[in-house]
Amino acid sequence: MRRTRRPNNFEALWGAIGHPEWATDLHFAIARRRDENWATMMWLLDEWASTKTAAECEARLIEGGTLMTLHSPGG
Repeated sequence: MRRTRRPNNFEALWGAIGHPEWATDLHFAIARRRDENWATMMWLLDEWASTKTAAECEARLIEGGTLMTLHSPGG
């Protein structure tokens, strides 16, 4: 996933994965705290994605209004 720092993108992300309440969680509500808790965020996203294909994840993120999409490590 490409990393973004836009707050509204994170609000959309949390809504897209079914946890809109995480947008106001003190661990993720501001950029500095997201940076500090990046590993936790990635773990939460990995847990969510673990039962879906990459295409399903990308579709849900796009439908949810995020700017996050899949990318290859080289691209």
